Amino acid sequence: MPTTAYAKECGWFLIENGGWAVGEILKMEKEVMARVVRELDATDLALVTTDDLAMKDLLPVLSKPNEVQTFSSFLDRKQARKGKAQAELNRQANPGGFAPSVANAKLAITKLGIRMKFDKFHMRMEIEGYDKPVGEAFADTVLKLRDVVIENFDFDPGQRNVEDAARLLAMQNAFDPVRDYLDGLVWDGTPRLDTWLSVYLGAANDELTRAIGRAVLVAGVRRVRRPGCKFDAMLVLEGPQGRGKSSALKVLAGGDDNFTDALDFRQNYKEHQELLLGKWIVEAPELDGLGQSDVRRAKQFISKTHDRARAAYARTVEEVPRRCILIGTTNDDHYLKDPTGNRRFWPVVTGEIDLAALRDARDQLWAEAAMVEPGETDPVTIPEHLWTVAAERQAERVEADPWEDTLAALLPKLAKRAEGELRIATSSIFASALAMEMPNVTTRDSRRLGDCMRRLGWTGPKLIWAGDKPVRGYVKQDGMVLTDDE
Repeated sequence: MPTTAYAKECGWFLIENGGWAVGEILKMEKEVMARVVRELDATDLALVTTDDLAMKDLLPVLSKPNEVQTFSSFLDRKQARKGKAQAELNRQANPGGFAPSVANAKLAITKLGIRMKFDKFHMRMEIEGYDKPVGEAFADTVLKLRDVVIENFDFDPGQRNVEDAARLLAMQNAFDPVRDYLDGLVWDGTPRLDTWLSVYLGAANDELTRAIGRAVLVAGVRRVRRPGCKFDAMLVLEGPQGRGKSSALKVLAGGDDNFTDALDFRQNYKEHQELLLGKWIVEAPELDGLGQSDVRRAKQFISKTHDRARAAYARTVEEVPRRCILIGTTNDDHYLKDPTGNRRFWPVVTGEIDLAALRDARDQLWAEAAMVEPGETDPVTIPEHLWTVAAERQAERVEADPWEDTLAALLPKLAKRAEGELRIATSSIFASALAMEMPNVTTRDSRRLGDCMRRLGWTGPKLIWAGDKPVRGYVKQDGMVLTDDE
């Protein structure tokens, strides 16, 4: 039986379209081969022999009713065309081989209809039509792409070439989903930005809280539009555990893809930086568990605008501009260990958190922030007239030291007065107030004393005149001028 009749008898029919014709189908043993002649100008004549096209390739051409696929589109997708396509693939001298190059790998991936994309915000590559990001599986994706190219074009471009080709193709189709989200929002004109902390998180509705709420969301927009811009403050949401602070932050971020609650200032610096990649809101939970050195490390980290990290697809560590804002949460009200340098922490006491209402208002909150962001201060911060109030609230969060009560009671009795100042030597404080001999005093003890003295309003340590010689000590302004007894 002629092969054409045999194919029709099996329920298939032949398609002739786009200048291509199936000329003769041969049945060889149990395998059907096809000879295809391109009916064009003789100078562009190309022949696909039985060695080029096997039964597995022919089946999509022999289509059942309602499954019609043109032969020309099939060849364009599944096999490099003779003539021009082979010239594009830079045929080598050896028969049947193509040059293993980045250019050929790019062309092969494109011919297969695979569209690579690069998500600039999440720092990852994607394949259009595939619902999972490449991300950490980039190496596996490259292996699969290479395998598909080998299968369809019968040549191996090489692992490194496929990897570079995928990167280049993805970069040509770069996009930023978070910026696209912000730019696509339309504000309805109802003000919400200043009051979202009180309306949705149950915070006090005072001027400082309103300013903090506004600044945080504006900074969130600016970090997306201008990655790496300066924003060296961190909102700290205070409230009992289980109230919904983390859930509220996740709602604002738009879900897990843009949010993480795994920032721990006790971890090493490298882990901090890589954690921030691809996140819009990063939560630092349990600030109450930090030691003094951890808090100092946190201050340094909050102030950074760029991070050295390696994206999942990258071969090297890169300097990556920050696109996120940091927000702390705690169920304690004394989580600051250092009496100085706390301006970076913006404490806000939360109350009843309304997640449903926040979820409904999320788009409009960001729409308003996106609308006003260009006119806000640079860098984003709270108004200067609120700095004193903010400092008072920050001071209330500083953990009390048992030494402070002792010093507060004894220093007025031990200090000497001269020239409108209270003066006291460091050695006198340790010996008379704290019952510690100087040979036993450590550097840590000295730092601790300095912290306590500054919280009590003293300045130092510095050289002071106590009696007839200069010594290291502390001074404090005093309205009374008495005789120096020392």
